[in-house]
Order: sequence, then structure tokens, then C-alpha cells
Amino acid sequence: KTYERGGKVLIPAFSLGRTHLVLHYLRLWMSQGLMPQMPIYVDSPLSQKFDAVFQKYQNYLAPDVDMPPSEWLESEDEAWSRSTQRDPCIIVASGGMCEGGRIVPHLKNHLDDPRSTIVLVSYQAPDSVGAQLLSHAPTVRLHGRLWNKWIEVAEVKGFSGHADKDDFESLLRDAVGRTGKVRLVHGEPPQMLALASQLREMGFTDVEAPKRKASVTL
Repeated sequence: KTYERGGKVLIPAFSLGRTHLVLHYLRLWMSQGLMPQMPIYVDSPLSQKFDAVFQKYQNYLAPDVDMPPSEWLESEDEAWSRSTQRDPCIIVASGGMCEGGRIVPHLKNHLDDPRSTIVLVSYQAPDSVGAQLLSHAPTVRLHGRLWNKWIEVAEVKGFSGHADKDDFESLLRDAVGRTGKVRLVHGEPPQMLALASQLREMGFTDVEAPKRKASVTL
């Protein structure tokens, strides 16, 4: 739909792993005819450094892993030129939650453009710009001002890189009875409490989710 409208597709993505996963599927879906052929630009200096590593050691990857060359936007002027060009394109930029990174200038160019779409492929923390985009509010606060949210917002949850319940249980099972304290320091409170309960059921006896500024002796 964005292609037909002549807009831009913005995809904010974390630099390590997520960006290349997104690029892989974009190329795959284009080759399968599931989406139109569009230029793909990547605005992420750190991802470009990772790309050099992937390209150098490509023989260690599975044979069917495609590492297609991408057009990297290396300067602010180059990024601005691609972001404001007339033709539709896809821009994958650093800053998964849209709080900072190279995605911000592209957002400023297209937040109020109803032809364009932003595709969120990462977890959006509460009160982040990404969470504001997902809300039903008509505006987004970005860099100290309100912007009209006329851009189309889409969310794709299948790209998450976080471990799930079964992954944690498989990873930690061998540590039951051999580990003293377990402290959960990452995640939203309801999910941390649920994981703490799961760990106790597995046999861990000293499991807590410390409160902010709490001190723990290891």
C-alpha cells in the first residue's frame, strides 16, 4: 500500500542481528513476489560494521543464508537525500524504540506524511516514542515538540530476539541446586514476577526481583 501511495517505509531496528534479519526477509519477500521491488537503504553505521564481519565470515553461515549487499547511508546528507527523494523506498535505520539513533531524522520527515508507513519490529518500552506510535493518540512527542501522527503504523512481533519461558527453563535447568542467589534485573514487573515463580517451581530457592536502588551482595 505504501508503494502504491508513493510513500516511504521506515523500519527502526536494533543494529546487532535485527537489522540483518529484517534485510534478509525483505529480500526474500521481494524475490517471492510478496512485495514490490523497492530500493532498500540502511542508515546504521554500527550495522555496517557488523555487515563487514558477516561478509568476511560468510563461509561459516548456513548455505541458504543470503547476505545481499545493501546501500548504506553513510552521511547525514546522503540520508536526508534518500529520505526526501520522490520515489518510494524502504529505509531501515538504527533506533529500535525510536528514542534516538538514525531513525529520528526520518521520523521528522515522515511522521505527518499519510503516504508513508513505519513498521515497528522491536519491543517498545512504555512511554517510548515507539509506544506513542502504537497508541491511539493523534500526536507523538519527539525531541520536545508534538508531531501529527499521520503516518501509518504497523507492528510485526515475529522478529523478537528475547528468550521465552521454555528457553529460560532449558538454559537454567542444569544450574538448579548449584546456584545460590538468582536476581531478575531486566523486564517489566509482571513478567519478572512470573519468571521468578517459574524459577522457584524449578527448584531455585532464593529468587527475587530487586527493587530500584536495592543492594545485593553476590
